[in-house]
Amino acid sequence: MTIKEARKNNRKDRQPVLKKGYAENSIQTPKRKRRAFNGKKQERPRKEIDQKLFENLCSIQCTEAEICSVLECCEDTLNKWCKKTYKMTFSDTYKNKSKRGKASLRRTQFKLAEKSAAMAIFLGKQYLGQKDQVETTIAEGAVQDDGLSASLRELARSLKSDGDQ
Repeated sequence: MTIKEARKNNRKDRQPVLKKGYAENSIQTPKRKRRAFNGKKQERPRKEIDQKLFENLCSIQCTEAEICSVLECCEDTLNKWCKKTYKMTFSDTYKNKSKRGKASLRRTQFKLAEKSAAMAIFLGKQYLGQKDQVETTIAEGAVQDDGLSASLRELARSLKSDGDQ
């Protein structure tokens, strides 16, 4: 049997059906059966996100992509979850929850500063505005005069003398 013959036979199996209440010349083909939904909308199951894990990831300064990777969800899902759980967007929630991690890091740095001079110096530079002062002194005899520096000195003297007049 060829493909064309099989198609013809398949068409013959579908006999037109006369529906009640219709004129004999209006012929309807049978429709597919619809699935019953039991009155409920079918959705994917909700993704459960562990709130404690989310807050810990924020506190160690993970990026949004890293958090989504760990929680196995997309960025849109995470943003919707944050809006539902915290009544804020992800970025606002992240700013709020990452402060705890910064405070913890600062506490650890100050504990280290008690033992490590390098950490104490670093913290002094960061928070107290301290900086290293490097003193450079050049002995007069150590400098060699080359042609360029001599001509620049002469030019500076001439400009200075012109400015005085």
